[in-house]
Formats: sequence, C-alpha cells, structure tokens
Amino acid sequence: MVRLAGPQLLGFLQLQLLKEIQRALRDYFSPTPYSMGRSSSKSSLQFWLLLAASVVLSAMVISLFLKVVKVMIYLLLVLVLVPIIYLALKKAVATFRNPNTKLKTRD
Repeated sequence: MVRLAGPQLLGFLQLQLLKEIQRALRDYFSPTPYSMGRSSSKSSLQFWLLLAASVVLSAMVISLFLKVVKVMIYLLLVLVLVPIIYLALKKAVATFRNPNTKLKTRD
C-alpha cells in the first residue's frame, strides 16, 4: 500500500473530486431513461457540488490549522531552548577566562 503525504494526498483527493463532479454533470445533462427526471439529477448535482465545496473548505481549514500549530511549536521550542543555550554559553565563556584575559587598568 502506497502512503500519500501532504500535497500528494491533496492532489489525489482533488483529482477524485473532479472525476465525481464530471460524472455528476454528465448524469445531470444526459439523464438515463430510468431516471426520475431532472429533479433527482439536480439534487444529485447539488449534493456533489456541496460535497466538493465542503472537501475544499475543510482541506483549507486543516492546512491553516497545521500552519498555525507549526508556528506555535516553533515558538515554544525557541522559548524552551533560549535559557538552556544561554546558560551553556555563559558556562563555556566562564571556563575560558583566566587572570590573563582580564582587561588591564589604566595608569
């Protein structure tokens, strides 16, 4: 089984959605002899259009949500790592100091 990630999955879903919309439009404009007329085709078309709109809108909302979560995690990690790196650098600088590295006083 092949796993699709991010943009590949979205592209695959868009392709499937376009195929379903094409089928619904084809059914709408060329009803079969056994269909119940335009009213059932019209409701089928409305269903597929609403489904397509809901899929696209939900994909956009999920994408936006994931971007916001990514930024929040980035900021959280920065806030957690800043004090740790600061203390490590402060300790490293203190180990390099010796009496010869101090500035001399002016006479």
